[in-house]
Amino acid sequence: MEIGNSDLVRVDISQLKSICNRILIALGHSESHAHLITDILIYAESSNNSQGLKKLFTKGSGSLSEPPPKNATPKIVFESQVAVRWDADHVSGMFIMYQAAMSALQKARTVGIGIASTFNSSSGTGAIGYYCEQIAKQGLIALVCSGSIPLVAPAGSREKLFGTNPIAYGIPLNKENVESAEYDYIVADLSTSSMAFWSLVDAKKKGQSLPLGTALKADGSNATEACDAEILLPFGGHKGSAISLLVEFLTGP
Repeated sequence: MEIGNSDLVRVDISQLKSICNRILIALGHSESHAHLITDILIYAESSNNSQGLKKLFTKGSGSLSEPPPKNATPKIVFESQVAVRWDADHVSGMFIMYQAAMSALQKARTVGIGIASTFNSSSGTGAIGYYCEQIAKQGLIALVCSGSIPLVAPAGSREKLFGTNPIAYGIPLNKENVESAEYDYIVADLSTSSMAFWSLVDAKKKGQSLPLGTALKADGSNATEACDAEILLPFGGHKGSAISLLVEFLTGP
């Protein structure tokens, strides 16, 4: 069913944030984590990113409905002048990705470059353009990527081997207002698959058709209806497949 204008409801942004916070706290997330996750979900909605508020209502392992253990304590397991590696200890992917981004930002301010990685988180990282935006606002270039479970067949294959493996960047621009503490910026955030996973979820719910080359059925034949799609394909054929492979190595165990 297509949603028409008459089905849309306008909600004040502060009211929406309050509702999201209450839902996340009721699900068992701490107040500080709930505030951050809310900001990332609202960012996704306002950026037309598919990883928005729908993630509040997804159930199962690895979802926001499964809060991290109350005694979870993320910790740094490796650190040098330019790099840091975080063990998330099963906190949410959004929380640990933010911590990693801020770690990289601090190192870049000190020595000119900062690299951070994470592992052992309990859920997805959300719209990774958010972290690029936080860094680009401070006048630094950001590059962020994230791995996921196998959903994508490499070019020429019919087997799910890659994640949707998004990659994003943020580039600061000149300040229009010299008195502002923050820079203007450009942010780009894209999956290396022909369609983001959450966009496919939306397409299935709406009964939409898919362009040829977007996905395959379970038997490996072309899927032109979202309801039949079981295997996503990389964008741009072998070129997108090569970028996705790079993200696999950068975000692997």
